[in-house]
Amino acid sequence: MEYIDEVDENNNYTHKSFPKDDFHRLGKWYREVICFVINNKGEVLIQQRSESKRDKSLEWEVCTGHVSSGELPEEAMIRELKEEIDLEVNVKDLIKVKIMKTKENYKDRFHYVFSYVYLIKTNKKIEEFKIQEEEVNKIKYIKIEKLKEMIHNKQKDLCLIVYEDMPQIINKIFNISKINVKEVDISEAINVHQNVLEFDETKPDIEYFENRYKNSDKLIIVAYYDNMPAGYIIGYDKFKDNGKSFYCWMAGVDYRFRRKGILSELMRYQINWAKEKGYEILKIKTRNNRREMLSFLVKTGFNFVSVEERDNIEDNRINLEIKL
Repeated sequence: MEYIDEVDENNNYTHKSFPKDDFHRLGKWYREVICFVINNKGEVLIQQRSESKRDKSLEWEVCTGHVSSGELPEEAMIRELKEEIDLEVNVKDLIKVKIMKTKENYKDRFHYVFSYVYLIKTNKKIEEFKIQEEEVNKIKYIKIEKLKEMIHNKQKDLCLIVYEDMPQIINKIFNISKINVKEVDISEAINVHQNVLEFDETKPDIEYFENRYKNSDKLIIVAYYDNMPAGYIIGYDKFKDNGKSFYCWMAGVDYRFRRKGILSELMRYQINWAKEKGYEILKIKTRNNRREMLSFLVKTGFNFVSVEERDNIEDNRINLEIKL
């Protein structure tokens, strides 16, 4: 019998566990995971529930499952992907999209759940998946636009329509699916830099950048949206503290590609890269008047460390860092 940890209506653990069926029968809050598997053609993998399933048999969904007792959402998602469609991933592959809160009442069942939504990118072809037949009847790839249409029309054989936030989730998935981050030469990053409005007062040349990270471990990445360069990050080992900290020196998004998740994908790539290199801390400095960047960094998990004061308070430099 599978047990699940209970949470309260604010998603805090109650330190109680119950059999899975009790949550739907008694209306207890729990956690689940949902993953959109996207291929390089911009298609999303959907799967039809097994005919033997008690609820919503033969309805379509994406890879979904309960978070078992003692399990983290990321661990549950990795397990479900392996069990249901034989897709092996690790934590760094999971792109966090959102946590949804859903409260639905049925005749004799309750659906009180916090859904941890993820995205995975894969080049795996449909014939390369192996389905868990007791859970999944069949799978197929469809265009994300088609899935958006199915949700908009509230197609009855689609499980995802029970989630109020799903239209916004699909829009976000659509944008992320178009983003590809690559390590590049400095010239490519400078091309993007020219279209970052916040840096309008400085249009430095290649030598300026190369002198900054000379003889240092460095990372230069550009995010492409629909194959067009849209954002960049330049980081290097500024502090020379025996590989403890890595410094995110410059980061920006072309003004034409704002609000598409570009910076999130760049930062995710940099954090994973720094972890793999053995760094313990990622540091960054921004200005007090760059409120959107400050907000983004806090939401990403950065903490304020110190302030470097300037004559104008709006120009104060804010130092932040995140433990890796």
